[in-house]
Amino acid sequence: MNWQKYFKFFNYLDAEQADYFATPEKAKKAVSTYNRALKMLKDKNNGAEAIELMRTIADDYPMFPEPSHIYGISLAQNGNYEEALVYLKRVSLLDISDEMANMLQEQFVVINREIKIHKNNLSQINSQKKNTSKHKTSTALNNVLIKATDKQTSDLLSKSEINAINKKLGNENPIDLNEEIKKEKQISDRRFIITLISVATIIFLIFYFAIRPAILNSLGRQGQTEEQLQWLEKEITNRAKDDTEIDQLLKDYLSKFSDNE
Repeated sequence: MNWQKYFKFFNYLDAEQADYFATPEKAKKAVSTYNRALKMLKDKNNGAEAIELMRTIADDYPMFPEPSHIYGISLAQNGNYEEALVYLKRVSLLDISDEMANMLQEQFVVINREIKIHKNNLSQINSQKKNTSKHKTSTALNNVLIKATDKQTSDLLSKSEINAINKKLGNENPIDLNEEIKKEKQISDRRFIITLISVATIIFLIFYFAIRPAILNSLGRQGQTEEQLQWLEKEITNRAKDDTEIDQLLKDYLSKFSDNE
């Protein structure tokens, strides 16, 4: 696909034609840069610099369709189809000419076709890798069987040889696997016991340093209140001898609370 052929369809602009995407001063500057970059592309002079200028304008002024369109074409030319679609779809949402719309439609078809081809190629490569991996595994297994047959006249394969073969095949040695499971279970049991001891220790510390002092303090206050009542009762008893009203109050008090007890 000759993407450069599209550059000839882009025209130079006046600032008055593009004052809708920025302030007049900024629009004038952007259009001037666009015209300079477009001339470089048409003259095939410093194409890389021209494309970089188009990218800058496209990113700074996304409502300016021509720079985004040209930069999208450049990305497609370099095989960056996914990124090219981002810029070209942005252009399709803007107010553009029929000529530019027709170019976009043609470019979308080509880019989508290229993306589909690329995905199919990746799928085939991945499929070939899987088949190659299966072939290598099968070859390794055949080598193991040949080696085992050759050793029938001598000793059986040692444990280290079996482990080495399993590693080549990407398998785990069942014996080693059982040992690993036992180790993991022991570690898990130890963690559970440590957690249980930690929780019990925390509960004991909370009880000893927080709950226990509160209980003792409460009991101390109760004992102090009982002593105060005993003292008050004793004083009332002693003073009742000299005052009939206090004597009557004491009798009423003893009658009431002695019955309750």
